[in-house]
Amino acid sequence: MLTYPDAYKYTLIYVMQIPDEAHKSWLKIGKASCESNYGVAQLPSNCEVLNQAAHARIKQYTKTAMIEYELLYTELAVIPVQMADGTTMQKSFIDKDVHAVLDRSGCECRKFYDTEQPSEWYKVDLQTAINAIKAYKEGRNVLSAAEKNCHTTIAKQPETNKIDLRKEQKEAVEKTLNIFRQEDKMLWNCKMRFGKTVSSWELIRQGGYQKTIVVTHRPVVVNGWREDLDKIFGSNSGHLFVTKETGKQNYEYDAAIDSANERSLLNYAKMDTPFTYFASMQDLAGSQIVGGNFAKNKAVFDMDWDLIIYDEAHEGTQTERGQAVQNLLQAPKNGKTPKVLELSGTPYNIQDKYENNVYTWDYVMEQQAKRDFAEKYPGVDNPYEDLPEMQIYTFDLHKALDGAYRYETAESAFNFREFFRVWTGDPDIDHRPIPAGAKKGDFVHADDVWSFLNLISRTDENSLYPFANEQFRDIFRHTFWIVPGVKEAKALSKMLDDPPVFKHFKVANVAGDGDAEEPYDDALKKVREVIDNYPYSITISCGKLTTGVTVPEWSAVMMLSGSANTPAT
Repeated sequence: MLTYPDAYKYTLIYVMQIPDEAHKSWLKIGKASCESNYGVAQLPSNCEVLNQAAHARIKQYTKTAMIEYELLYTELAVIPVQMADGTTMQKSFIDKDVHAVLDRSGCECRKFYDTEQPSEWYKVDLQTAINAIKAYKEGRNVLSAAEKNCHTTIAKQPETNKIDLRKEQKEAVEKTLNIFRQEDKMLWNCKMRFGKTVSSWELIRQGGYQKTIVVTHRPVVVNGWREDLDKIFGSNSGHLFVTKETGKQNYEYDAAIDSANERSLLNYAKMDTPFTYFASMQDLAGSQIVGGNFAKNKAVFDMDWDLIIYDEAHEGTQTERGQAVQNLLQAPKNGKTPKVLELSGTPYNIQDKYENNVYTWDYVMEQQAKRDFAEKYPGVDNPYEDLPEMQIYTFDLHKALDGAYRYETAESAFNFREFFRVWTGDPDIDHRPIPAGAKKGDFVHADDVWSFLNLISRTDENSLYPFANEQFRDIFRHTFWIVPGVKEAKALSKMLDDPPVFKHFKVANVAGDGDAEEPYDDALKKVREVIDNYPYSITISCGKLTTGVTVPEWSAVMMLSGSANTPAT
């Protein structure tokens, strides 16, 4: 039976102590979650709902060890954020945000005895802990002298944000290093959110690769690669992250920029310091040496790379030009053949090149690991806790819409391409002239599309459709809708803008206009601007942004394209 949550899920911060000599003067600042039908104003600090949730979380790791504890304080971890349209929404934060305030304020954090990694225990009094929560909520990242009563150390930023990889990430690195001892190529067939970027940096670190190139068809992910470097190497490692300043859109040729890039790469190659060069497939494919139009990237193709990483390797690599880029980069130089790692969550068009040299991590494996960890280590923070659980729901439109049978075919129970078909103005394609009142680009079956949108958004407290009441609309504040094509996306965007339907939702159509999709970087920027400035949004795409990027605010994906082939969801 189809069910939805009947309460809103909140994050809360709690402060506790253990009344024994070993924990004297130390307080733990942790986080928990609770579900409640109450609003933020009805959940004040130390209320029964928050206290019960904190007790439940603490008992998970103290009960089996027979440890007595004292819960000192609870507070809802939300911050009111003013949106561009004048409305206010609540943004959550976590315990690590509070820890960062205490760290910057010079408060001593207890380290784990076996790893010397920081814990959630701080040598502070209760008021200092409360002040740290208050400071973060007010947008301040450090406590004043009057706000703290803690054992101070040198008040400086930690040298690094280094992290400890999960078990499967370590396995991927270890297997790859073993494969590379005898073979030159490896594939990571791993789901989105596996952490392929940070795991790749660990491979580079353990493998001791001096010259690495990362090639991607999605250059927008450059910030993720840059930020994850420090998590593995540390901020003072000396490992260089190098990118080419394009200076122009669409990877047009700029002689000055390319010349400067050539000099930089050649200088880096002469240095003893290792470096990683981040390159876009589009820029490389525009080089004359592989059939493009511009005399550029000579140093890139001449370089004797130690390791080549293709990020989202299923995209842009299988075309004739993409193959030429790969062949030239991977050709032996100076008697050395580079190692090649391909990263993809959906490697259907490249996996036939691999046999045993594949590491696979899928959604089922992740959820099993999440459950197993909780059972084996009940008193330890679960590293899989924040990884999302996927739930799949279906609508039976055959029963819900009169005449839905018209969109069934011999091959498909419900054909979305027909359902969302638009008028082209060509009678041979449309099967009849455009009727009076309709125009080119409108939905052929506009009345049925209207019925569908009204069905899923019509206010009904007993309905299970995703936008049928305020509770569900709050859960699905930001969603991602995938439709069959660019023209269909434009027509749907226009219809959603009509006030009677989704009047509270701002639409971001990233499918583009006319016959061309919107550039990838522009599409992500548009989505971020809409989500950052409006409390409710719908992003419409026909394939754009379905892979290589994470938008944490999206809580659901509406698959309205039937059997359309998209890279990922």
